[in-house]
Parts: sequence; C-alpha cells; structure tokens
Amino acid sequence: MLDSISYTHTPGGQMLLIGEGDQVQNQVKYELLGVVAQEAAGVFEVKWKGPFVDLGSQVLLPVKGAKGISLKMQIEKVDALITPVGSWSAVCMGPKQREFDLKNIQANCDQCHQDFQLEFIAFSGDDQSDALSAMNLQGWGANMDKQVCPECHSSALG
Repeated sequence: MLDSISYTHTPGGQMLLIGEGDQVQNQVKYELLGVVAQEAAGVFEVKWKGPFVDLGSQVLLPVKGAKGISLKMQIEKVDALITPVGSWSAVCMGPKQREFDLKNIQANCDQCHQDFQLEFIAFSGDDQSDALSAMNLQGWGANMDKQVCPECHSSALG
C-alpha cells in the first residue's frame, strides 16, 4: 500500500505523469475523465484526455477528498477511445481498495515546536503506525518517541 501513496498534490480532475527519478512532469496536462476501481484485484481503469502515455509509465491520480495525497500507479495497458477525440483508457495497477480512509492529525515538531496539520491514509488498522509512516514519507524523522519536521530533520542530517 505505501508504495502506491505519494504525498504530492494532484489537482482535481487531472492526472500527472511521473518521469525519471519520480519527478512530476508538470508541462503536460492530462484531463481525467474517470476512474473505476476493481477493489479485489487492485486494478484501476483510468480514462483521460491528452497526450498518449507509454506502457510502463507511472501516473499520479488525486485521492478523492485529499488535499495533498495522490495514488502512484503504473500503466499496464493503453487503448485509444473513439470519443472524445484525443482520449484514452488505461489499465493501471494500484492498491486493493476502492475507498480510502483519510485522516488528519496535528503534529508538533519536537525540535522547533511548530504545529503542522497533516493528512494520511489509514490502511492497516493501526492509525498511529499509519500516521508515523505518512510523516516519514513526507520527510519527517518520526517514531513513537519523537517527531521532527522535515526542515529540522534535514538540518540535522546535513
């Protein structure tokens, strides 16, 4: 599940292409026409309007209701659609769930004492563990005993 979550904002109604080194390629806009999830298999059918996307490409799709969380998925199959002109359908592999349990926490950096509002996806049944995983994916140095914000954490490392 964690490898499918990206703490990157993807504007609603759009799809973003991920290039080399997990860099988002913002120069091309893909209009999202629809997403259908087959929960049991982790298969998502994604329809969009825009340039063709190669097999094996990775894309970011916005998570419904999230402000800064996207799903990162790999395209397994692409087919052109008849209408609208310039539209495509792709089969992507993702997490085996249809809906996501979005949660928010207020985190306080143990070093600079600044407060932060963070969102995360609860998926394992252990919200505390999921929150710590999300914090670490967002650049925090977080464990059960101490939470250090990305700025303080990178200062301590460098």
